Amino acid sequence: MSEALPPAQPDDQVPSDLPYAAEWSVWTKRVAAILLLVAALYSVTFLGPVMQVLIIALLLVLFFFIPIQFMMRRFRFPYWLAIISVFVIYLGSITFAVLRIGPAIAETISSWQPAVENFVSTGITFFRQYTPERDRYLYLLHDEEAPENDLRVDLNFLLEPISQLVKGEESNINVASILSSIATSFASVAGGVVGTLGNLILGHLLAFFILLELPRFYRAFVRMQDAYEREYAILLRGVLRVWLYFFRGQVIIALIIGVATWLQFQLMGVPGSVFVGVTCGLLALIPTVGNLLSIFPVVIAPLIGGSTVLVDLDRGALTLLVALINILVTQTFTLNVIAPKITGDAVSLPLPVVIVALFIGTAFGGIFGALLIAPILGTIKLVITYMVRKIRGGDPFPNEPRPELILDTMFMPRSRGAKALPAERN
Repeated sequence: MSEALPPAQPDDQVPSDLPYAAEWSVWTKRVAAILLLVAALYSVTFLGPVMQVLIIALLLVLFFFIPIQFMMRRFRFPYWLAIISVFVIYLGSITFAVLRIGPAIAETISSWQPAVENFVSTGITFFRQYTPERDRYLYLLHDEEAPENDLRVDLNFLLEPISQLVKGEESNINVASILSSIATSFASVAGGVVGTLGNLILGHLLAFFILLELPRFYRAFVRMQDAYEREYAILLRGVLRVWLYFFRGQVIIALIIGVATWLQFQLMGVPGSVFVGVTCGLLALIPTVGNLLSIFPVVIAPLIGGSTVLVDLDRGALTLLVALINILVTQTFTLNVIAPKITGDAVSLPLPVVIVALFIGTAFGGIFGALLIAPILGTIKLVITYMVRKIRGGDPFPNEPRPELILDTMFMPRSRGAKALPAERN
């Protein structure tokens, strides 16, 4: 009598310790990994048209992250309710600011109208009476007793064609071409404004959905193998520090510079204090170069509007005084005393590297690229340091425990050490 065969095991009960027959070799896996990496890098080139939207969305995610955490910790809001509450407060604040500051800016521009008209009228009169023998030189140093020691710049190549255009004389300037260029420039600016508004709307929507999906992404990250999860958690902590500290520092610095500039213009009686303060604050968000660009509104405002307090000073002396106070007191004190205490070593990069990177970021990402290039470089520095340590072998973070991240308290309420993760909802 034949021996009975053992019952067949279902497929899901096959011992898992048996080697898989169709397993790839180590060489095949490495080739596949390299091909995936090349494909991923190549796919980045297709993100060019939506790069500005992605940058705006990621910037908004960082901007909303801290108040969302505050809502969850202070008021015990669920994560989704904290997101909605922060968005409602944000949109309400933007609406209030536009309704509150908009009329003040419009009033400032209206108050500048007579000064602008006078400036234009004076310029037209100058060009109508322009004669090269008398007005062609800009004297940087003028010695009446020894004219041969004068330091001067000949501007006739620029002034004479403009004078001929104002007088209606024949000149080598093509008026139709100039008007066409101006119209094209205005159309380009209008198109850029409309495109930027559209990108802002899409960026807000994308940021909202990224925030909603963030807990799912983080839970998938925590379910990694313990050793890799520890390393990546340490690396993630460094990246979060770079971005959050940088973003918080730039916003605080921008607020300080904006408020200080507004207060300076109020005390010195220069019209347009609100407009100049808001402009300088927004420009201060751009690292390094933004503070240089903010000099232009600081100089233009007193040059056009004068002062209601320092009435005895002429426009040139007033402009110089306003600019010197703003540079030496407001910006120098803020950037050299306050800024290091706020930002710390979040983005510890040499100044020449930051300046070169600003040009690269502006070329690829416009104003947002210039704003974010510093934390991007800080992130790249952290990643490269980690990869070099891994290539050398051994623990890249010796004797450093797995840190408690802010995302753990937000998305992982149970014990992370026990890996007791909440069930994933479909």
